Amino acid sequence: MLLLATILLLTACVGGFGHPLSGKRDDTASGSYPDPSTIGPAPKSSWLATYEAAKAAGTLVDIAPSTMGSDGVPAYADGVDTSEAGICAWTLTTCVSSTDIGAAPSGLWGVGTDDGPTTYSPTLYSFLESVNQSATHFMIGGNILNNQQIFQQAIQVGGHIAVHTWSHPYMTTLNDTEVLGELGWTAQIIYDLSGFVPAFWRPPYGDVDNRVRAIAKEVFGLTTVLWNEDSNDWCLEEDGTSDCASDEGPADDAALLTEMQGFAAMNKTPGLIVLEHELTNLSIGGFTSTYATLLSSGWKVLNIPDLFDYSWYLNSPSNAGPVDSTILVGGGTIEAASLVSSSSYTSATSSTAAASSTSGSAFDSESAQDQAAAAAAAAATSSSSTSGSGRQKFENYWGLLALVVATVWWSSQLGA
Repeated sequence: MLLLATILLLTACVGGFGHPLSGKRDDTASGSYPDPSTIGPAPKSSWLATYEAAKAAGTLVDIAPSTMGSDGVPAYADGVDTSEAGICAWTLTTCVSSTDIGAAPSGLWGVGTDDGPTTYSPTLYSFLESVNQSATHFMIGGNILNNQQIFQQAIQVGGHIAVHTWSHPYMTTLNDTEVLGELGWTAQIIYDLSGFVPAFWRPPYGDVDNRVRAIAKEVFGLTTVLWNEDSNDWCLEEDGTSDCASDEGPADDAALLTEMQGFAAMNKTPGLIVLEHELTNLSIGGFTSTYATLLSSGWKVLNIPDLFDYSWYLNSPSNAGPVDSTILVGGGTIEAASLVSSSSYTSATSSTAAASSTSGSAFDSESAQDQAAAAAAAAATSSSSTSGSGRQKFENYWGLLALVVATVWWSSQLGA
C-alpha cells in the first residue's frame, strides 16, 4: 500500500495524470485517419448514406468531374457552361455563387488564413492572441493530424476553425466519393479534437463548381468561402526567395508588405476577404506587419462568420459554446446562419471552455480593436509561441488532484 501511494505522489509531481479531452472522442491516433498524403480518401459509410439520400432527393448536381489540362488548369467537356448561369466554376470564370461567401460587408476586413496548422503557425496564433483578434483558419486535415498540439493552440487563442480539405487537391477533378472523403475526414478530425462540427470550407486554389458546392452543403452543411483579393503570399519561401514570376506574386517580404498596405488603402466598399496563408514566417508577416495599418485605416477586422453574425460551427455559436451534442459530421444540411440556441445544448468542455474563459473566444472585436493598434505594432515583431499553455493548465489541475488524493490516502494508512 505504501508503494502504491508513493507511485501516486511521484506521478503527480512529474506533471499529472494523462487525461482525454473531456466530451471529445479519444480516437485521434494516426491509425484512425487516412494517410495525410492520400488524395480523395474513402469516406465513412454514414457520409455515403447522407450523400445517397441527397442524391435521391434531387439536391445534388449531376455533372462529370473536370480533368486537369496540360496547362495545369481544370477543364470540362465541350458544351459545359462554366459561367454563373451554368456550373459556376470559379477556377475558369471566377464565378461566385449566390450561396458562397466571396466578399465582406462594407468597412469590414475578413481575416482568414489557409493551409495550417504548420510549424510556423504558432507565431501567427501568438500574435492574434496578443491583439485579442480572432481569425478563421482554413485547415488541411493531414496537417491537423501531424500537428495536433498546434491545432489546439489555434482554438485556445480564440481561432475559428474551418475546412480546407484533407490533402489540398483540385476538388473539381475528383469524383463524388473522393470529394466526400476530402471534406469528411477534415471535418471529422476537427470534431474529434475540438467537439466542433465545421460550418465553412474553402476550396484549394478556389477550385469549386456547383457539383462540389452541393456535396459540401447537402452532406456536410458547409458554406463555401472564397475571396476578392489575393496576396499571393504563398509564393514566398522561408529563405526569402519567391516561387512566382514578377507578374504573378511578391518577389520578397517587402513587396508583400507593399501589396498588403495597398489593400488597406482600398475603398471600403465592398469589404475585403484577402487570401492569405500560414505557410512561412514571411507569409504570416504579411498580415502581422499590416494589422496596425488596417486598424488605423478604419477597417473593422473580423473572422469570416463574424462578418455576418453567423455561428462559427454547425453545433456551436463560437469556441465558448454551448455545444449541440446531437449534431455530427456528415448529417446533412444544417443552417448555421444565426447564433444557435437549443435545449439540447451541453456545456462546452475541456480545452475549448478553458480557452474561452482565458482568451476571450467570444471576441468583442470592436472594443478590443480600440485598444489593439499600438499593441499590434510591437507584437508583430515580438510574438512568440505559446503552444500548449491551456493543456498545461489542465495537467497541473489533474496533478494537484492526484497529489491531494494520494496524500489523504497515505495519511489514513499511516494512522491505521
